[in-house]
Amino acid sequence: MMTPSELKELAKELDIVRDIDNALVEVDKVIRKALDRGDARVMIPTYMKLGNLRYYDDKQNIIAKELIKRGFNCKKESEICGGVRQEPIWYIYFIW
Repeated sequence: MMTPSELKELAKELDIVRDIDNALVEVDKVIRKALDRGDARVMIPTYMKLGNLRYYDDKQNIIAKELIKRGFNCKKESEICGGVRQEPIWYIYFIW
């Protein structure tokens, strides 16, 4: 099991810290477009590069945790499509 300091060093090696900052800039653009349309819910995008992470849920988890730290209302939800429960996805919610 890794210690927190080892994990922090690993994150630096993977450039996740820098990637998170870049991802938050992209998320800001997505949020602004959604708010211009009047959307109250926005899916956290996953197309950004975040270190060596490949899976959308890993990327969403990291971005969602960072947004929650910054005061955003983020929730993970699973929807039913065609009678099949889909994988949970992180959303940002806005209250008018």
